[in-house]
Amino acid sequence: MSREKKIVRFADALGLDLADIRTFLDEPPKIPKSAFQDLEGVELSGAAALPERAVVPLFRQPIQQSDFMERLNYCKVCLECASVTDINLFTVTGTVRVVNLAFHKAVWIRYTRDNWKTFVDLPAKYVDNSCDGFSDKFRFVLFAHTLNVGDRLEFAVRFEAGQGVYWDNNRSANYAFQCVPEAPPKPVVSAYLPSSVRLETWGSFY
Repeated sequence: MSREKKIVRFADALGLDLADIRTFLDEPPKIPKSAFQDLEGVELSGAAALPERAVVPLFRQPIQQSDFMERLNYCKVCLECASVTDINLFTVTGTVRVVNLAFHKAVWIRYTRDNWKTFVDLPAKYVDNSCDGFSDKFRFVLFAHTLNVGDRLEFAVRFEAGQGVYWDNNRSANYAFQCVPEAPPKPVVSAYLPSSVRLETWGSFY
């Protein structure tokens, strides 16, 4: 049985280059003017519109204060924290701590959006397994989507246990969120495209 002979030929014997050399330039690529012109007036339909306003707290979070437990022990009820948890729906979520004075207890959030011309009492919900023997936790959700720039959402906390009624109104100042204009985002300046670049300074595309 005969075997076929294998013939090996080298690239240089065939007049081909042994190495393929490519040069990479450390400079920005040349972009045609038409690429910039095509982008003018184009809106990104898939991009979500940024809100033109924001809701910010006008108080320091009580849970972060060194006298929080002292306030809770004295007042029997104290807001732990409250913050905007949805910047598009302007949802304000908060938690409240109350001293475990009785088995049956209730927490209400009294809030207003018109400087106390009218107000609403909203029941807070008990947080399961939150009792540490001394206190219990309740959670509430408020909505500030109807606020215009300059308006405020104010609230205080009422705690009922047994025959007693206790309040936390932030030392008579109430807790408040202010609706403010949203600051526009800062422009991002590329390292390759300075903000003062002019299209006519770019070379032709090839």
